[in-house]
Amino acid sequence: MSNKELITILQQQIEQQNEQMKQVVERQEKQMEMFMKLMTGSNTCLPKPPAIPSFVAFDPALEIWSDYWHRFNTFLTAHSVPDEKKADVFLVNQSPVVYKILTNMASQETPAKAITALSLPDIEKYMMEQYHPRLFVVRERYKFWTSLQRKPGETIQELAARIRQSAVTCDFPSIENPLDEAMRTCFMCAVNNTAVLEALFKHKEDELSFNKAIEVATEIEDASKVANETALSVQPEVHKIKPQRKQIPIIQQGSQNKQHIKRSNERQTEPTKDFDNKNQTCSRCDGRHNRQNCKFKTAVCRFCQNTGHIERACRRKKRMSSSPNINTIRRMSRVNFVSVTPLKLATTVFNHEIVFEIDTGTGDNFISTRTWERIGKPQLCNANIKYQCASNQELPVIGTVFLPVSVNDTCREINFVVTTMPLHLLGRSAIQMLNVSVDELFQTKKVKSVRSKPATNMSHLQKACKQVCAEFPDVFKPELGKLKDFELDIKFKADVTPVFHKPRSVPYAIQDDLNKSLDAGIAKGIWKPTSFNEFGTPIVPIKKMTISGERPKIRVCGDYSVTVNPQLETHRYPIPLPEDLMRKLGGGYGFSKIDLAEAYTQIPLSPKSQERLALSTHKGVLLQTRLPFGISSAPGYFQQIMDQLTQDLPGVAVYIDDILVSGKDSTDH
Repeated sequence: MSNKELITILQQQIEQQNEQMKQVVERQEKQMEMFMKLMTGSNTCLPKPPAIPSFVAFDPALEIWSDYWHRFNTFLTAHSVPDEKKADVFLVNQSPVVYKILTNMASQETPAKAITALSLPDIEKYMMEQYHPRLFVVRERYKFWTSLQRKPGETIQELAARIRQSAVTCDFPSIENPLDEAMRTCFMCAVNNTAVLEALFKHKEDELSFNKAIEVATEIEDASKVANETALSVQPEVHKIKPQRKQIPIIQQGSQNKQHIKRSNERQTEPTKDFDNKNQTCSRCDGRHNRQNCKFKTAVCRFCQNTGHIERACRRKKRMSSSPNINTIRRMSRVNFVSVTPLKLATTVFNHEIVFEIDTGTGDNFISTRTWERIGKPQLCNANIKYQCASNQELPVIGTVFLPVSVNDTCREINFVVTTMPLHLLGRSAIQMLNVSVDELFQTKKVKSVRSKPATNMSHLQKACKQVCAEFPDVFKPELGKLKDFELDIKFKADVTPVFHKPRSVPYAIQDDLNKSLDAGIAKGIWKPTSFNEFGTPIVPIKKMTISGERPKIRVCGDYSVTVNPQLETHRYPIPLPEDLMRKLGGGYGFSKIDLAEAYTQIPLSPKSQERLALSTHKGVLLQTRLPFGISSAPGYFQQIMDQLTQDLPGVAVYIDDILVSGKDSTDH
């Protein structure tokens, strides 16, 4: 490119820049002109200040005055409300009731004030006098101790929040005499008199002591008693008159005299008949009135089913209930108590064994809140039916829930009523759905004949068993065993997802025993601590039955129902029936049982299964290296392993962790 062309390009750029500068200058001049017009013109074109938004009106039923006043002052500060407008902003945002109260209180001043002339301090003073929470401390404390109850489905945190909110209006820190306050509150809760409570609520907290409350209650009840007596005394007195029948002399002279005497006798006896009829015993109801005016004329007797009287006055019942004279009375020295053993049925609900009582007298099914919490608190529905106990008292119910109940090979969804009473009942609906045989529960089957063989001497067999125990001492060591050269891989569904539950809180009463059980399990190799794991199952400490006098031990179980049980493949290996065990042991000579100690924990798990069945404890995450008790497929896995180990041994039958041994004779045994 030549120099001329460069010069030409530069000149063009300079011209363009000059044009742009001119346009900028013209635009600034126009803006300046408009600004001068605005300054010299009227002020109506100036932008208006932002309007103050509305504020919610005060409602004493929803909020105490002190909290509302703090919120209103924050509102004034946030919106920069001038001091001269603060009172007006408060008044225009209030309800007609509050506005009327302030108007009346301002007009009662000396001299009287208009409500528009009130300042913000004046408004605060009037509102404090009218709605100060200390005026209602007595009422609020009474409500705090009597009306707070836990709602169905409400969590502990929600209940605690409601209690804190209710305690705000009670002003507990100001109590100077706790003993007097406790006695006064207890007295108010137990007085059970609405008029007395209304009178006590009108007193201020610092004016109402325990003795003062007693005086007020006594005055109210005495005044009510006197008023009732006064009202009753106004009624006219009614005296009972028993007329005596006068003997009318018989005059035989003249028929006119006879007619006169007869008529006068009728006038004297007619009122007497009416009066006697009113005091006769009514044959329809046994009441004291004329039977012609009885309201039970058309009533049907529940005893004889006849119309015209009730059961209380039934003559047939009275004749049947009459008994002959008793000549001798013998005193019973002792009465034997006869009771019927309740029918119990063991079921499985959410992998929890629950024993129910069979009750054919009820149509519904009941479960306690404690058991409902133990199975995981499934969601409740509202109960639309009220239930009564045998004593006609209302049964406390918190809701209903459908639960899967398994009995033998039958599983059904059954509707349960959750109650705070310790009830576990299966009614007629559940009995029919689960195909429960009441006859079998009563054990009505009878044994027709039993053939017994002569008793044989088992001392030789016992000695032989002891020799076997002495020959193989390693098998019977008091230590945890382990299946050699084997690792069990628990089968999960293809779409398994990690689930981790934080450890549950442990009661301090069992914390030391639980720590000992966890340390012992880690030492035996049942668990292995780890710092990182995707799965975590909370533990459930269970007290094991021990000999009386010994401290109960803690068995640590995992609550796998909330983590991995829904994600496990169903293990189809059958558990043997009693008939199968009898067939294997039939014709045997003597029977011995070998009970495997901590049977499940003798089966080692694969590394993948250890991670998925890990436990979440207060001491950290523990990998489950052995087969645990809580998974739903554990019985099937263990039974299959034991059957494979003993399948070539005749005279041996295995039921989970119990090995039954027999033989044709003592040597074979």
